[in-house]
Amino acid sequence: KKAVMKVSLGQGQGPKAEKMIEEGIKKGNWVVLQNCHLAVSWLGRLEKICEELPLQKPHRDFRLWLTSYPSPHFPVSILQNGVKMTNEPPMGLKSNLMQSYATDPISNKTWFDSSTQPKVFRKMLFGLCFFHAFIQERRLFGPLGWNIQYQFNESDLRISAKQLLIFIDEYPDKVPLDALNYLTGECNYGGRVTEDKDRRLMAVVLRDYYNENVYADDNYKFSPSGIYYAPKHTEFDGYLEYIKSLPQYPDPEVYGFHENAAITKNQNATDLALSTIMLTQQNAGGGGAGGSDDAMVIKLSDSILAEVPKKFDVKAAEKKYPVSYEQSMNTVLTQELSRFNGLIGTIRNSLEDLKKAIKGEVLLSSDLEAALNNLKNGQVPEMWLAVSYPSLKTLGGYIKDLLERLKWFQ
Repeated sequence: KKAVMKVSLGQGQGPKAEKMIEEGIKKGNWVVLQNCHLAVSWLGRLEKICEELPLQKPHRDFRLWLTSYPSPHFPVSILQNGVKMTNEPPMGLKSNLMQSYATDPISNKTWFDSSTQPKVFRKMLFGLCFFHAFIQERRLFGPLGWNIQYQFNESDLRISAKQLLIFIDEYPDKVPLDALNYLTGECNYGGRVTEDKDRRLMAVVLRDYYNENVYADDNYKFSPSGIYYAPKHTEFDGYLEYIKSLPQYPDPEVYGFHENAAITKNQNATDLALSTIMLTQQNAGGGGAGGSDDAMVIKLSDSILAEVPKKFDVKAAEKKYPVSYEQSMNTVLTQELSRFNGLIGTIRNSLEDLKKAIKGEVLLSSDLEAALNNLKNGQVPEMWLAVSYPSLKTLGGYIKDLLERLKWFQ
């Protein structure tokens, strides 16, 4: 039997984790470091420990397990040298509900049948699972769903389900809906929500699934179409059968959206898939492919530099259009010229530096490397967007739009 030592990383937990690893190397223990994304400052030390592991000749039974949310700070070398397992929420309302009923303790039929008020508990539990799937699926609609993309997970569902059982059994005369709505919406799930409007939305949505009609009225529906509802009182397998009968691809109406919202959702899913494919291909290929890409970027840079004009003469504009009470737009004009000068300078300087970096005359910084990859993929570099007006256009459309704006000012 292996000894398993675990610690949840955070402030001040680094030395404790190091001692566990040292002991595990000698005795052959398994060491589990949880929430590595919360210990960004210590990840460099962890990377060094992992690099030195072969030199320390660890016990043959020693294993180091790491858990983390996706983080840009997680050391790449650890990912490359380790065995990786990912756990993502299932896609679709139907799959999400099936996953919820496969989650402990809901999947435990003994626990599922333990309530003293089975009808109330089972129907309210279905409402909770539906709410859990609902709020996760709304993320696919981008800003239409949530202003911020929150990472809800099974731990929120678990604690809410356990609290639901306790409160229903403790108060047999009347279900304490206010307390359940507060605990679930404000504490368990709401603890992750930081934006004011999102918190308000969550409270309103939860009341659709945590109310008296869910368990008292068998005709109560979760959506205008009437397809989604809490099934009549039945056993565990009866709920699974109902979930299996639901549509694989639900209409946006179940989330409270117009049917046109599906366009936004599908576009987001397509953009994510294509951007992921492009990321995997940025460093792919071999042979002379890099040379042709570099030549293409140099040619593209020369083309943009030839089209983008030099900076505006703000001093001359101030003289020609002085600030006056009768012409308030003059102030706006000079402010806009200054902003566009910053954008023009960023574009021209980055392209010049990029050409020099490709030729080996200057160092290729991380910002320039990101800009190089963006240009190869026909995307607007992040360093441009940081000082630019908001735009979702691709590189060609962005440059065309920029030139039209600059021409108007000229």
